[in-house]
Amino acid sequence: MHNKLSKLISTIFIIIILCYVSVSRLSHAGPEDFGTVNNMEDKRMKCLQVVAETTIEMLIASRSVIAKNQELINIDPATGNYSMKGFVPAVAGSQIANDFSLMTGHKLKQTSLRVRNLSNSPDEWERKVLKLLELPEHPERCWHW
Repeated sequence: MHNKLSKLISTIFIIIILCYVSVSRLSHAGPEDFGTVNNMEDKRMKCLQVVAETTIEMLIASRSVIAKNQELINIDPATGNYSMKGFVPAVAGSQIANDFSLMTGHKLKQTSLRVRNLSNSPDEWERKVLKLLELPEHPERCWHW
């Protein structure tokens, strides 16, 4: 049991390191990394897009690891019995987002037009964008808000 938990912790640690390396790479990015982006505002937006995508990938990877290890998380090490602890990917995602917000000052939430957790409710801007994203005829679904 201890070996499985160590493996889970190691996997989460590796995911965090990979995300850190991806984001820190941006500080060494040159003009070739931004394609044909010409003005500073476009470069800033492109950089923010890359950081946002990397952050989302980190959250998804973290939730995926937790989802894949639900059996390990919910097995009582003392008895070996299954005992649902309620530490599901959505709960983990909220806790990861909260820690991220405390560390960076940036708010990260799993918002939707249909939320279970009211703290993930969309603000006015998010609601507008989410409604646009639901439109099947919308040609470009991101980064133009």
